[in-house]
Amino acid sequence: MMRNQLFNRKVLFSLLAVVMCLGFTAMSYGQVVVSVEPAEIESPAVGEELTVSVNITGGAGVAGYQVTVNFDPTALSYVSSAYNAEYLAPFPGVSPDGLASDSTIQFFTLGSAPDGDGTIGTVTFEVVEVKASTISLSDVTISGAGGTSLESTIMDSMVTVAGAEAPAEETPAEETPAEETPAEETPAEEAVPEMPVSQMFEITLTNLTMGEAGMGGQILSPPIFAAHPAGVRISTVGEAASEALVLLAENGDTSGLAAIAAAAGANVAMADGVVPPGGSVTVTVTADMVNSALSVASMLVSTNDAFIVATDVALFDEDGAPVSADLELIAYDAGSEDNTEMASDIPGPLGLDAAVDPEGSNERVPTVDGVIAAHEGIQGGAEVADAFAWEEPTAMLTITPVEAPVEPMPEPMPEPVVPGFDVTLGPGLNMVSVPLMPEDPYTAKSLAEMLGATVVIQLNAATQSFDGYTVADGGDGFDIEGGKGYIVNTPAGAMVKFTGSAWDNQPEPEPPAEDMPEDMPEDMVEDMPEDMPEEAAADDAAANGAAADDAAANGAAADDAAADDAAANGAADAAPAAPALSTFRSAWAFIVTSDIQGM
Repeated sequence: MMRNQLFNRKVLFSLLAVVMCLGFTAMSYGQVVVSVEPAEIESPAVGEELTVSVNITGGAGVAGYQVTVNFDPTALSYVSSAYNAEYLAPFPGVSPDGLASDSTIQFFTLGSAPDGDGTIGTVTFEVVEVKASTISLSDVTISGAGGTSLESTIMDSMVTVAGAEAPAEETPAEETPAEETPAEETPAEEAVPEMPVSQMFEITLTNLTMGEAGMGGQILSPPIFAAHPAGVRISTVGEAASEALVLLAENGDTSGLAAIAAAAGANVAMADGVVPPGGSVTVTVTADMVNSALSVASMLVSTNDAFIVATDVALFDEDGAPVSADLELIAYDAGSEDNTEMASDIPGPLGLDAAVDPEGSNERVPTVDGVIAAHEGIQGGAEVADAFAWEEPTAMLTITPVEAPVEPMPEPMPEPVVPGFDVTLGPGLNMVSVPLMPEDPYTAKSLAEMLGATVVIQLNAATQSFDGYTVADGGDGFDIEGGKGYIVNTPAGAMVKFTGSAWDNQPEPEPPAEDMPEDMPEDMVEDMPEDMPEEAAADDAAANGAAADDAAANGAAADDAAADDAAANGAADAAPAAPALSTFRSAWAFIVTSDIQGM
């Protein structure tokens, strides 16, 4: 049921392992030929078998390979395959058969081939239909010594049908046809469970030994946890321990196992320190469709080569769901050294100096048979007393699926609020002040365009005169500032929206007007110094007289206009008088724009 999943996981594992081995700069040491032989094979009849071999020639120094054999499932059905262990043994923990799916078989391994030429494996098929087809190779990677990549040439095999006898046709019976037998219902193919893309597990290792260290309790060295491809075992009872496992069992050194896990693309977690008696350590590992099994290992510190291990524990059930489990772990003897129970031979908490515990004192002969076996415990046969002993089980492993922490979603940045201010303008003349400072400063021209105005007028405080701008003028006109009023003519009128920020400029305050002499005429434009010569005063009076004549002419018209205005407004005498201007000067605004032809 899990065959296809296991195949997929191991295929990916093989890719990862070979990629790790080929991580160095690729170098060519000669052309390697990888071929399917025989190159041409005549298809036997339906139901019969045919066998091909996968060969390597010219491959001196081969240290690993990956080869995928492809076939047509409508012509051939996979029966079996086998590595040639004499050429290069399969990867430790991998079945001696190649990994097979509906249309491919894969061989992969790492090691060292004694000879360059040889057969790496054989594949046997059963004929399901006599037809021409191809048995081809793909994903071929040949690794040389030192992680180098060897160039290779691929040669496929053809299955032919020349001379093959067609299956005999059945002659229908002339007599009454036999009764029809209802066709048996073909059971629906069982749905292949889907493995999760990623699943987090909380793994807790608890030291079940009791008492203080050296007083009945065993310290566990910093354990290693690895989620790896299924089918890979780091220890097998009755077999010799690997060098990586010996490093752990004798010295608590996890570097060898960590290197193997890294080469396999495993997800590894390390504990920060030792696990004291009665204590526990918890790590989080991530598993998926590739790394779907768990292995854990740690040394019993006050021993020669005792260790605890959980190897190739499935993290998903047959339906692809994550599992929860509590596993009791016993202690094993790695068989790599004699259990002398001498204090100088145990890297424990005894605090011996170099004279008593010299470097290299752990290099001893293996125990009987030198294979992994259940440990018999401390026997108290030498300097190490049974205070360092333990009772089974030695540790507890707890596996709990957990939800991945949800990363907080960043809050969306609020849209910047642009301050705005609506101003309603009536048709004709309006007095406006720009309430907000725009991002791009206004000019008389841009303000007129924005308001739909034909005229923009400002008071020039310095000259006490009006500056005017019309849309017929060239250029941009004067700058628009904050805190000032502007006369605009909007023929149509409208509601306009001003946007921006607070003004950072303020108009400079005007200097206060000096007190006027009591006998100074109100229509005088300039202050007259007290010591003005009589001739200058006469000239000024003459000039003012001319101005007065003008004023008289204008006054009559003004009087008529005022009378008409008073009649229109009714009881004008009852209304309060308008406040006087803050300055004695008269300011007039008069703008003429013309476009006269022929002048």
